[in-house]
Amino acid sequence: MKRVSLALLLALFAIGFFWTFSFSGRHAIQKENDRSVLGVHADRVIQPELVQVFPSDEKTKIFVEKQVVGGVVPHHLLAAASLAEFFSALSNSKNPPATIIIIGPNHAETGKGRVITGKYAWGTPFGNLETDVELVDTLVKNGVAVLDEESLENEHAVYSLTTFSKYFLPKTKIVPLALSANLTLNDAKALGKKIAQLAGERTIVVGSIDFSHYLSTERSNQKDQETLEAIGKKDYRLLESYGNDHLDSPDALIAVLSFVEERTGGKNALEMIRHTNSGLMQGKESAPGTSHFELGFFPEE
Repeated sequence: MKRVSLALLLALFAIGFFWTFSFSGRHAIQKENDRSVLGVHADRVIQPELVQVFPSDEKTKIFVEKQVVGGVVPHHLLAAASLAEFFSALSNSKNPPATIIIIGPNHAETGKGRVITGKYAWGTPFGNLETDVELVDTLVKNGVAVLDEESLENEHAVYSLTTFSKYFLPKTKIVPLALSANLTLNDAKALGKKIAQLAGERTIVVGSIDFSHYLSTERSNQKDQETLEAIGKKDYRLLESYGNDHLDSPDALIAVLSFVEERTGGKNALEMIRHTNSGLMQGKESAPGTSHFELGFFPEE
């Protein structure tokens, strides 16, 4: 009986091993009878439990009261609570978005252009998350981004958000944009403005950005306060000068702010929903860590 049980366990392990790694390759082409999708980026095996609804802060009520224009969330999955909270709030918002443009860093600095995008859907435990192919085509046609599915495949600034988007907003599509660190300040500002002009009314932008890196919680909090003040003042030049001790993609943040400015005619309000730090979360405040902001941008009345 023990031999049978052992054999069964080994067989199950082998099946699980094969299942996991067979879907971690470049991309899986959708079945022939599904003509609506060009291809599918592999499910990154993000645990479905991460999207459980966490108690929302009182500040998320603003999503119901006002029309959200943009936001910022982490891609560090230790801060999954912030992702679940943000996308849950979006689903309960005044007018849930039809499309979310996800803007984050191109961590590996790979690809054919300084801004890369793609048309493929994204596999999640809750089904495929569709891409707004029409908007992607528009952005490519207007020289805003270039197609590069291969480089997007392993970009966690995108795939860390896809499961949350699909679970809370199953009908909402996304447009992924991964930005090289080689963009200039003017490039980043022009990117956000152009996207705002080309996208439909029910499109919002979400920056996938992690903040202070490799610092203790105390020093990280100091840097985060500086970053938050610069965001509030819309000091693009100062933000562009920041390095990893403040955030991992100043250009993504500037593009988000520029999009919001264009959509609101410069009249918008920032709401800080949550601020977290990996050192504090893990009880290692003196160790190098990563900080996270969950932000919302709304029209100012």
